[in-house]
Amino acid sequence: MKIVRLVGNESCRVVGLRCDRCKSDSRGHNNLVENFRTFEYLQIEFVAGYWADVLDDGNKYDCDLCEQCVKTVLGPYLRCEEDYLWRQMQRFQTSMAPSDELLQIPVDPLAWPRT
Repeated sequence: MKIVRLVGNESCRVVGLRCDRCKSDSRGHNNLVENFRTFEYLQIEFVAGYWADVLDDGNKYDCDLCEQCVKTVLGPYLRCEEDYLWRQMQRFQTSMAPSDELLQIPVDPLAWPRT
């Protein structure tokens, strides 16, 4: 579930997420998202298609799950491709590099240069 705060007179701003299963909260201090736990939520949103037998046609469904609940509920059914992100980054930087000079990306994010 999205946690929103009214900004000004009309608009709302998402300030956190709450797991729909265990009710854990991703908000930091003062109801501001101050940590990376917000990014560890799986947000599912879809509209059931026509001729759906199990879900009613045209209804919108959504769910927010924390990382632990994703592992508990979906874990047995998830397929994992290890180091996927690192390989994608390597492929991207290799394609952007001049042909005579390939860039090296450290696998360990702690080894990345600080800017």
